[in-house]
Amino acid sequence: EKNTMDKLKQISEKNKIVSDKNSGLLNEVIRGIRDIKTLNLTKKMHEMVIDGLDESTKLEGDKAIKSSASYDITQFMQSITIFVIIVVGILLVNNNLLTATNLIIIYMYKTNVYDISLCYRSVKEYLNEYSIASKRIFEFMDNKKYPKEKFGKKELEKVDGKIEISNLSFAYDKKKVLNNINLIIEPNDTIGIVGESGSGKTTLLNLLSKSYNVSNHKIKIDGIDINDLTKESLRDNVSVISQNPYIFNLSITDNFKLVGDNITDEQIVDACKIAQIHDYIMTLPNKYDTLLGEGGLNLSGGQRQRVAIARALLKKSKIILFDEATSALDNVTQNELQKSINNISDDYTIIIVAHRLSTIRNV
Repeated sequence: EKNTMDKLKQISEKNKIVSDKNSGLLNEVIRGIRDIKTLNLTKKMHEMVIDGLDESTKLEGDKAIKSSASYDITQFMQSITIFVIIVVGILLVNNNLLTATNLIIIYMYKTNVYDISLCYRSVKEYLNEYSIASKRIFEFMDNKKYPKEKFGKKELEKVDGKIEISNLSFAYDKKKVLNNINLIIEPNDTIGIVGESGSGKTTLLNLLSKSYNVSNHKIKIDGIDINDLTKESLRDNVSVISQNPYIFNLSITDNFKLVGDNITDEQIVDACKIAQIHDYIMTLPNKYDTLLGEGGLNLSGGQRQRVAIARALLKKSKIILFDEATSALDNVTQNELQKSINNISDDYTIIIVAHRLSTIRNV
């Protein structure tokens, strides 16, 4: 019985992992359906989904078989119990050690014994399921698998935008990406960072925005350790425009108003003009009321980036980090956008990460 229950627990744990994997795969299929079609990956993705579901079905079948075996063992033990009660009872009655009436009473009470044994088996199965689920829940609650973000209590009243990086190193799974970086960026400076893929450019921006934890006194904004800043002081004053910015499945206007409730339509239009996206929006049937689709599906890569740039401008972050934000733009649009960045560079501390030197020729 114990061996069967242990196997049931192992199967349940594996089934949970497979189930999560299938859910993730199905989500990716739905989100990437357009690319799946254009890359002619429909058959391959279909096979992957079917294989995942088949594995989950097999595990459910194994679980049912093991559970049935456990039930059969319980039933067998019950049959043995009945046989023992009858045989021992008859012997006791024949030897005048037990009356027939008491034997009948004992026999009738066997049902209660069966119910207890069945209840014990069911409870043990539920406890196994609970232990698996609770283990996964406590991984989050204990902050062991995904540590909770920690922020300080200091507020930035008037942000100048000076950045100081001192002896900063960082590694992924013991593979060092950044080694002893020292850098001072003065307020309203615009600097460029170039390097080959994997050299740590994006990692540096992630550390500046505290997407990854950083050691104390390694990064300071206006002389204050970013670990001492409140979440609002850090996140409101540092904006990252990534290679693949996420656009919400809302109208264009609503996407911008997520940044702040008091943003006016005039401010939205001005930001979109600076980001070189206003003219395109005006060609849409519903203009600024156009729904963008999940993840900005109705926009091209370059258009999504320009919407993200306008969003950062509306947020009025003092520090703006461009992580290959112009990589999906054609040369004409990139030049126009570069002019816009130059126009705002006197009021913002800007870091531009790029592969192409043309992107940072004016920094």
